[in-house]
Amino acid sequence: MLAAAGRAKSIVDVGSGVGLASLALLRGASSSDAGRGVVLTGIEADPDCLAASRSLCAQTNLRSARTRFISGRAEDVLPRLASGSYDVVHFHTPAETLERCMEEAVRMLRSGGMLLISDALDSDRLPKPAVRAHSAQTLRTVERRVQDDDRMLSALLPTGTGLLAAVKVGAVATGPQPRSGTA
Repeated sequence: MLAAAGRAKSIVDVGSGVGLASLALLRGASSSDAGRGVVLTGIEADPDCLAASRSLCAQTNLRSARTRFISGRAEDVLPRLASGSYDVVHFHTPAETLERCMEEAVRMLRSGGMLLISDALDSDRLPKPAVRAHSAQTLRTVERRVQDDDRMLSALLPTGTGLLAAVKVGAVATGPQPRSGTA
């Protein structure tokens, strides 16, 4: 739904697993008016998961969408992707990977692009202050960084095990701008 609402054309799915989120993102993006020519880049370190993701997405009849799947660790792959070129960057990775890749993700987003983090409540451990698990502490740090980042506008959605959704704000061309000094 968020890919459709954002009229996404260029998507990165980090930690694509067996492809369920990749497929949902593709379907959402393809359903919008801008849906022609959607490109999804899936990144997954596990070769078996990558093969399953590739197979699942190939079975769809989203003929206007293209996919490419890259085998590798997010920390190694993301720096090679273009800056300011992506409409959606989705993470479903361990908290440590997310923490190491956050700046790369923001760099890759265009103005108005969305950062999506699945399992943002760390299997519902995050809202419990007494939980000091390493993953919960790391996710708290990541979420604080996103919330404090002036380039991002974010909301934590308490659905399932949580979704952190953030939009990169900044100069978004919306048409002719009034000249200085005119009303």
